[in-house]
Amino acid sequence: MAPTWSPPSPQRRSSRSPRQRSSSGGSSWRSTCRRVSRLYWDSSYDDDVMEHRVGLNLLYVQTVSDIEHGWILVNKDQHRQLKSLQEKVSKKEFIRLAQTLKYYGYLKFDPCVTDFPEKGCHVVVSAGNNELNFQVRLPNEQIKEGSFKVTRMRCWRVTSSVPMSNGPSGSSPGKSEVKLELAFEYLMSKDRLQWVTITSPQAIMLSICLQSMVDELMVKKSGGSISKSKLTSVSLRGISHCSSASDVGANDFHGNYAFEGIGDEDL
Repeated sequence: MAPTWSPPSPQRRSSRSPRQRSSSGGSSWRSTCRRVSRLYWDSSYDDDVMEHRVGLNLLYVQTVSDIEHGWILVNKDQHRQLKSLQEKVSKKEFIRLAQTLKYYGYLKFDPCVTDFPEKGCHVVVSAGNNELNFQVRLPNEQIKEGSFKVTRMRCWRVTSSVPMSNGPSGSSPGKSEVKLELAFEYLMSKDRLQWVTITSPQAIMLSICLQSMVDELMVKKSGGSISKSKLTSVSLRGISHCSSASDVGANDFHGNYAFEGIGDEDL
């Protein structure tokens, strides 16, 4: 099923840009890797995390940070309620309210470029809730929003390329010149698959997010669950998987075991 495109919700956002949110002296890729985050995507696991004092504190700090950075959308009334709970140090109630807000639990990436719905569109991609959310700026400056479900992605791949250099022969191109792309094959309708490409320095991290979503879905599908020891451990999501562009091979291809067909009732 092709994503339904609509104008983004008129919610309160932080005025700070992704570059301003980056760690001092680090690239946007490094700042993404350093972000303290949960080891899971399904927010229903939050209840287990909040049973432990350390887990509650970490989840609270992360939620406050996401709201301050504009990763979670908040209107004026919700912001007033959250501020009141924060002043009372009611951490659980604060998280419960945040769970009802748009983009809770999503990981937001720096602005990049996509070829959907048109080639060369600027887009902000967020990963969460077993989907990639797109906020696309069309050539006519109109903003449209839509989501691609991970269960509709048949496969994806990460590729890197280096543009031909006009410099002296034998000169090595700088790392900034390497172009990274994430492309996924999406089931737009029952009998139509289409490749969607994202050109971004954070393509590797996007791929890691997709793989971890698939892994979590497969664990749940098999009747398993994420262990409490994993839920309560302190980690930096993706830090052990961070790779440089030079580590991306031509065959960095990922099949999706969570891929589902679309029935007639879904069309």
